Parts: sequence; C-alpha cells; structure tokens
Amino acid sequence: MNAWIKERYTIGQHFPYTIFGVDFIKKEVLVDHEVKITMTLEKTLKDQFIIHLFSNGEIWIRYGNERSLNYALHAINEEKDTLSCGVFEGGPDFEIRGIIEGFYGNPWPHQDRLDVIKFISDYRMNSYFYAPKDDPYHRQLWRDPYPEIELKRFLELVHYAKDNLVDFYFCISPGNDFIYTKEEEFEVLFRKIDHLIGYGVTQFSLLMDDIDYVLKGDSLDRFQRPGVAHAYISNRLNRYLASKLESYAFVMCPTEYWQNWDTDYRKDLREGLDPNTIVFWTGYNTVAEYIPNEDGEKAKAIFGHPMLLWDNYPVNDMAKDHLFMGPLVNRGRKLFESHVGMLSNPMISWHLSKIPVITMADYIWDSMSYQPEISYLEAIKDLSFGDEDFEKALKMFADENRNSLIAYDIKKELDHMIETFDVKGLSRYFNEMKKAVMTLMNSSTNPGLTKDALPWLNRYLTDFKVWNKVKKGTIKPSDIDYIENAEHTLGYQVLAKVLKRMDIYQGKIYKKERPNFWDNAKVIKK
Repeated sequence: MNAWIKERYTIGQHFPYTIFGVDFIKKEVLVDHEVKITMTLEKTLKDQFIIHLFSNGEIWIRYGNERSLNYALHAINEEKDTLSCGVFEGGPDFEIRGIIEGFYGNPWPHQDRLDVIKFISDYRMNSYFYAPKDDPYHRQLWRDPYPEIELKRFLELVHYAKDNLVDFYFCISPGNDFIYTKEEEFEVLFRKIDHLIGYGVTQFSLLMDDIDYVLKGDSLDRFQRPGVAHAYISNRLNRYLASKLESYAFVMCPTEYWQNWDTDYRKDLREGLDPNTIVFWTGYNTVAEYIPNEDGEKAKAIFGHPMLLWDNYPVNDMAKDHLFMGPLVNRGRKLFESHVGMLSNPMISWHLSKIPVITMADYIWDSMSYQPEISYLEAIKDLSFGDEDFEKALKMFADENRNSLIAYDIKKELDHMIETFDVKGLSRYFNEMKKAVMTLMNSSTNPGLTKDALPWLNRYLTDFKVWNKVKKGTIKPSDIDYIENAEHTLGYQVLAKVLKRMDIYQGKIYKKERPNFWDNAKVIKK
C-alpha cells in the first residue's frame, strides 16, 4: 500500500513528545503529554487531509470528511515514530475511487457484496456502483419494482456502506426500450428511483451502454439524434434528483463510452448534458490495453464534462474461462488530472479479483508513486494472512494467470522449455504447480479465494495427469478432448502448448483470441 502522506514540509526538528498511536474509535491521538489537539473540518478538502505538528507539541488536523479524518489518523499511527515538526499533506489522486459491479454473468451473491464494501473501505477507496448487467430489475425489467426481499438486501448494503464510509451508487439501465416521448416512462423511472431514495441512497447513475441507440417513431421525430435524446433523459433524471435530495451525485454512461475521438453523439452530449453530470468512459477501447495521459485529456475535451474512468480490468465476462490476476499496468500517471474518478470492473469471481483490484487501489491513491510489481506482491501477501506456504502457492497460481487483454505475460524460460520439449524442466514446472495447487486446495487461510479458484485448481490437476501420460508415451486422443472447449482455461496453457508442439493437439490454445490493438493504425490515427 502506498504511503498515506504524499508531501512533507519540515526542517527536521523533532516533535517534542512521544506519539503512542491512535484510538480510531474515539478519534484521538495518544501522546505521552497533555497537548492541544485540534481537528478542523474543511469540506473543500474532501478526502484530503493536512497535519500540522508544532514545536510546542500542538497537533492540528484539517480534514474534509470523516473518511479523510480516518486517513489522517492512519497516517499519524503509521509514521508515529518518524514524524517531525512540520506540515504533512495526504490523500488520494482521484476523488471517486472504487468498484463497479458491471459485468455480464451471474451477479455477486449478497455476502460477496458485503465483502466488496468492506474491501473498498480497507483499501482506501470510497465508492461501490451497483450495476450487474444480468440483474433483470436493473436492465431488462427496469420498469418493475424490486421484490421486497431484494429491497431488504439493498437496505443492508446501503447501511453497511454508510458504516464503512463507502458511497453506494445505484445504477439503472433503461436504454434498451425506453420511450423518450412518453411522460409515463419518466414517471415509472422516477418511482423506481424513489424506492432507493427511501432506503437512503443519494448517489445514482444512468447507464445507456450496450444498447441499440438508433431512434425510431416518435422519439426520432422529436429528437432526431440519439445524443439529444440521451441528454434529455439524463437531465430529467438529474433534475429530479436535485428536487428530491439536498445533496446527491449523478453519473451518466453514454452508449459511445469508448473511443478517443469526437462524434455527433458526443457533441450532442457535450452541448446538452447538465454541467454537473459526470460522464463514464472506458478508454479508447472497451478493454483498453493502454490509457495514456493524452487520451484522458482528449476524452475530457470531447465530452466537456467531469470524467469517470470505468476501467474494464480485471473483468472477464468476455472470456469467462480465463482469470486475469496480474497487476494494473499501462495507465498514465496523470489521469487524475483529466478524471474525477476511476473504478475497477472486476471478474465474476470476486475473491480472485482482489489481487488486481488491490493494485488498482494503490494506483488511484497515488498514481505517480505506483509500482505494479511491488503492489502485486503486497496484494498476495495481504491475502495470505501471514501463512507463508499459502503466500508462495498463491503467487505461483497468480503468476500462472497474469496473461490478460491489457498485458501479455511472456515467460521466456517456460517458452524455451516448451519449444525444446525439455522434459526435465517441464516436469519440474508441473510438479511445483501441483504442490501449489494442493496447498491452496487444502488450506483454510482464505476460504473465499480457494472456493472461487477451485475449478481452475482442478483443471491444473487434470493437466498434470495428462502430462504424466505424455512422459510415459501413453497419451490417447480421448485424453485431450477437454482442452479446446474446457470451461476453465489456464492462463499460460502450458500443457496445450506442449501438445501442440508435439503435434498431438491441433486445436486452439485459447477459445477466444482478441487481437491486441497496440499497433492498430486506425485507432492511433484518429
């Protein structure tokens, strides 16, 4: 985890007294002398904080909200042995930091969502966006009210988020069949929102992504272009929220949520959306291999509104058989200058998403100091809870599954063993992987992670058995029928590559292979 304090202004004079620590419940700094401690709320600081330590022993903490006060106290507690007199500034690069449950596939179970909220708080993020694509009441059945049991779960989530100082955003996606010219449609939309307002939700998002946005009938006659219609529904909802809530936040996801060039649709949004509307963007592509600082500035200018980066990493709904467990990479270090926030859209398997999401949390806190590999190793350590054997096994498992759409994980030594059919080296690899797999399967250190990983762990054991048949020369065609259409694919696919090298297997290494767009001239040119 990156340091709490970012800027230090001091001449090196020691603080005169000993700071023992912090009482986080009472919000007190524990000092060995009775000293004056002042805590001043300055709302303009938001999640930032400023600590003043004076030579007379006085401590002054300036904070923007309860969250930033906690950050300041953590900073003092972490550095209590080294703090000297001076001024210390800290806080995140991005204002909105968190997770969007925005994938296609089975939505997370309620207990996982509670864990997500606690995780967000623990890793210095502040926002959870509820937007599961396959929740029917969020998208296909958006007009229908949530059943009472679902509303009760929402109530628990909202309260738990509040207790953990996490902002809960309710997202709704009516764009598939919304009729923009019918006032009754808006009344239904507002009733749905009213239910959530009644449960204490004050942050909302209108999602118009992944729809056919071609206007038809009366909507076409009235609005002419989809951007005009989308600005209209967005403004109606934004102004309704303003009429109902003293304080609220509103985010809009356009249909053209990717690309780094201007369009008529974006021009209509730029000119038509209310100024306070925050706009989602995913980078130049839905899953962007890279998001340079330049693209962030382009997007901000094109949309003409505050930008929120919806980063589709490590989401795997486009390749559910894969895991993407490597650290966040290829993100400009100054994206915070063009965006008010950044969210991770994780994998369907929440507990396996934690390693990459922890690295993203480090990036959004302090992108200038972010070191992907260090963050990656610290994430593995965090999730191993002091169990060194589990940590070693988890690292092997995660290393094996680093290959993703944003970064190819090239293992030159392993590739050489495959190419030369180095039986000794490959046997060592398979034996070490089996040992790691068995450690994870038999451990109670992190049961959520082990449970989510189990299908891929079993796939490793199957590959191990087939490898032994390869060594013995007893391999049969029926032994490898499972590889091409397996429900769970290994990140590096060592066995499949070995079998292909031996001309035993003729199928695909990966079921889906999306080309990398680094060298796509059209993308760069535009």
